[in-house]
Amino acid sequence: MNDVQEILSKANAILQGHFRLNSGRHSEWYVNKDALIMTDTELKKLIDIIVHKFSSLGFCNFDIIAGPAMGGAILAKVLAMAFSKNSGIEIFSVYTEKDSDSMALKRGYEKAVIGKKIFVIEDIITTGSSVSKTIDAIRKANGNVVCVCCIADRSHGKVTAETLGVPQFVSLCEIDIETWEEKSCPFCAQGIPIDNNIGHGKK
Repeated sequence: MNDVQEILSKANAILQGHFRLNSGRHSEWYVNKDALIMTDTELKKLIDIIVHKFSSLGFCNFDIIAGPAMGGAILAKVLAMAFSKNSGIEIFSVYTEKDSDSMALKRGYEKAVIGKKIFVIEDIITTGSSVSKTIDAIRKANGNVVCVCCIADRSHGKVTAETLGVPQFVSLCEIDIETWEEKSCPFCAQGIPIDNNIGHGKK
């Protein structure tokens, strides 16, 4: 367990049970990003890791931090404040929100990103769909995505800088979570109910 996974564990953000993920697939494990955001102490530790990592790698040449609503939007704001304090240069944050089957910059954010270098932050990446739609929205508004960072990568290596079409992609940790289609889920076969309080169990 690396430092990031330990932070997630202390924040009670890694849960065991029978869950339905956003993709519709079932899993024994669920990363509850909301639990992390609720714990200021562990969230600060995580933000400090991101700032230190990108500062040491030299990937700090950006103007705005963006994230998809909702979790990514909260992270974008907190991270922008941390980078601003660390660099002494004010860095702004924006977020994308759902717009039919895509994501869009609204509320004047579409004007703020024009010609700017954008750092995209995401909490959990599984298929990369949300972050890809965020990248598309930024490019549509004539912003330039220079790097993408996620807290946890559940894509099993399928999401990369190349698949996202960005210069840099950094994940703080990789979480190997096995998933199943409903028809082949061992928990369904045992009659164990889906947890309707976490994840997408009510769908």
